[in-house]
Formats: sequence, structure tokens, C-alpha cells
Amino acid sequence: MTSPEPCPVGLDYLPPELLSSICGTLSRPDLKSLRLVSSKLSACSNLHLFHTINVRLHITSLERFFAIADDEHLGRFVREIWCDWRFVRDIGDQPSRKDWLEEIAGSGISASDPPFLSQFRESDLDKYHLQYSDYIDGQRRGLDAIESPLLEQILSKLPYVNNIRFCSWKHYEDKPRTDDQSLSRPCRPLNSLTAIGQQLLMEPRSFFLDDDTSCREQVFWTLMRSAINSGHVSHLQSIHGTHFHVRKWNLEGLSVKNSYKAFRDLHELHLEFSLDRLNPASQEDVQVLASALGRAAELRSLTLFFNIYSARSARRLLPLNFLVTHNQRWKNLTSLSLRRVCSDGSDMEHFLAKHSPSLRSLVLKRITFRSTILMNANGQGEVVSASFIKFFQFLNQAMHLTQVWFEGRFDNEHDEIWVAKRRSGDQCDTIQNKIHLFVTHRGPFPFKPLRDASKEEIAAHDGTLPWIYVEDSSWQRVRE
Repeated sequence: MTSPEPCPVGLDYLPPELLSSICGTLSRPDLKSLRLVSSKLSACSNLHLFHTINVRLHITSLERFFAIADDEHLGRFVREIWCDWRFVRDIGDQPSRKDWLEEIAGSGISASDPPFLSQFRESDLDKYHLQYSDYIDGQRRGLDAIESPLLEQILSKLPYVNNIRFCSWKHYEDKPRTDDQSLSRPCRPLNSLTAIGQQLLMEPRSFFLDDDTSCREQVFWTLMRSAINSGHVSHLQSIHGTHFHVRKWNLEGLSVKNSYKAFRDLHELHLEFSLDRLNPASQEDVQVLASALGRAAELRSLTLFFNIYSARSARRLLPLNFLVTHNQRWKNLTSLSLRRVCSDGSDMEHFLAKHSPSLRSLVLKRITFRSTILMNANGQGEVVSASFIKFFQFLNQAMHLTQVWFEGRFDNEHDEIWVAKRRSGDQCDTIQNKIHLFVTHRGPFPFKPLRDASKEEIAAHDGTLPWIYVEDSSWQRVRE
């Protein structure tokens, strides 16, 4: 009887699925070493190494990006492009060593305290100052490179890209900060910083050069134009972008023919815009966004956040009807998040009700229900204000939500101005959490109609709302 042949041993003989799972647990340096072992291991390593490409506004990063796209073998592994378009600082004169040490070194990492910089010798600081100066020069050359025709053609060479992100690169850094390396340490170690922080002794924080630049918006639409013109736009399933200026984004989008095509097959769209503090956005300022939303028939997750750093007036919010038409409906939409949006209340309910069959997650932050004027039987105008308390009842009765979050200021411009605050720790007994539980059919209604209240409750009631409730810091009414 012949003995069975021994089973081959080695990574090369593992099933592709198991080999891919193993590679998924390896660090980037290990993957780079593994790809040198054999052609099979090289292909599996490349699948993880080049799945996500991080692109910075720096000539070295952009040249590496272009080189990967030009390589027919490596380009087919790219699925996600992550554009970290932060600026180290405004492009200007190079700082002297003294100015760099006093004003720049340690910025962005709470490392300007003497203990952090005291761990470096003077010769080390000389090296970091030189690296910083070189980086600024590379950043300046990077600004020129984004005008290159190569960027216009980039997605024609990366046919399988399905995700584009414009936001800061965080957990994909080679050496991210961990929880035990917090900012409160007396002397934060260098290896706790991100890769760019270790190179420059500072972290980039700014997304804008100045108020006149449209760099981020320009690059975003250049990539969208590339996807449209290359015919690969149908592969795009997710777009995630933050820190766009709404007017600049719209103007750049107007220059792209058939811009809506970039959004037509998306499953996930997450966009965050800044609004002018002085000039409210008009309907024309969001016409490209509205057109894109109207054609994005396959959306499953939509996040639209509009941000501003001051001005509490409702004029600084985007009307819902600027963004979606009365008949707008995404048949597969399961998740919706809105920030700094206003409506008259009824159109918000109408919009949500149309998505009741599919919508399961709802996040609302800083929402205003604007008062409307209706003519009464005597022909006189009567101010009518929607109620957020009744809105919660609508959500409970008409929707099938399983996850909700309400945060920020909720204002009906009359008698309901609420401020919902995020609280740490146990939130079970807060009114905010009780509202969340009620809307998702997991708890009772936390507001009692005044007609059902006891004499003691009526005696303690302030008489301004027809509801009895227990207020706490998680959900407070502003009395103006």
C-alpha cells in the first residue's frame, strides 16, 4: 500500500479567499514584503495595498498617484480614492527657523507645549524645519499639478474606482494615534502622530488657502468630469466630501457638462457645505446639487450638512424645497441625515412620508420649521407654526424608523425653540433619549397633553405650551 503524497505547504497553496483574509490583517510594510515572494502573493498583496489610494495636495503624493494610474497592472486594484486636501498653511513666504519654532511647530497636535518640543535636540529641530520648508515647496508645486491634464484623465485609467472621498485622512494613517496616547499626556511621543505629523512636527488643519480659492471644489469636479468622460461613472457607488463652499461647488459644477451623470448610479452620497455668514444661499446657488439629487435614482444613504460658524437666523438655513422637488422620492433610501435645513413642517412630513417604506435611519440637526401665513374666514392673515412635538408623533405613526438622532437647535419661530445636546454616559432617563425611543416605537410618548394632566401638574405648568413634560439638559426649551 502506497503512502499518500504529502500535502503542499506554504501560503502559495492556500485558497484565494483564505489568503485574502490573511493579507487583510497585515500591515503595509508586511504587505510590501509579501508581494516580493511570488506572483500569487504579489497579486493578493496588491489587492490590499492599492485598494485605497490616499492623495495629498503635495507634488510627491500627486506624482505617486499618477504613476499608479499609469501602471496598467496596479491601476486595476484601485477601488477608493481618498483626497486629503488639507493645507499645512497658507502658501506664502517660507518662515524663518525662529518663526517656525514659535508659531508652527506642534500646531494641530496640541504639541506647542514646551514638554513636547523639549524631547528634540537643536539639530533635530533644524532637520524638521528643513523638512517643513521642503514640504511647503512641494505643496506649492502640487497646486500647479492639479491643473495638469493628467488629473482630467485619471479615472479613465482607474476603471474600477467606486468610492471617492474628500476629507481628512485619519484611521488609514500608517501610525494613527491610539486611545492611550491622548492629548493630555505630559509629553506626547512622536510615534503617536500621523505620518505627516512625524515628518513636520505639526498636523495640517486648514482646508482652505483663503476665501478666494476654489481648489477643493475644482479638484472634485475635475474628478467627476473624468469619470463622466471616461465612461466609468457607472462604477461610482459612493461619494463623500466635506468642507466645500456651497457657491464655489455650484459654480465649478456648472462648468461640467451633464454633471448629474456623476451621481446617477450612486448608492451613498455624503456632502458637507459651508454657508456664507452674511449672504443667504439662493436657489440658484444649489441648482447643481438639486439637479444631481433629482437624477440620483439609486440612492440608499444621503447626508447633506450645511454649516456656519455664527448667525442664528433662519435665513442662514437651506430651505428643503431648494434641494428636493415636491415629488422627489428615492425608492431604496434607507438612511437620511440633514443639518441646517428649514421647511414649513408640512413639506418635511410629506417628503419623509414618501420614503416610509424604505427609510429606517434619520438624523436631524439644527432644523427650523418656518411659520406660514394663512387667510382665515374673515380674510385676515393668521400666522401658523408647525410643532416639533406633533412632528415626533407623525414620525411614530407614519414612519418605520429603527434609528434616529436629533441634535442642535429646533425652532418653529414661535413657541417651540428646543436645544438638544449630545450627552456622554447613560442617556436612558433623558428626555432626548425618550423622544428617540418613542419615534422608533420602543417607548411611550414623553409629552402629556395638558387636558390629560393632573391638577398638580397643571399647577406647576408655565402655561406656554399645551404639553406636560420633564425638562433636562439633554433637551431644553429656550424661552425668548
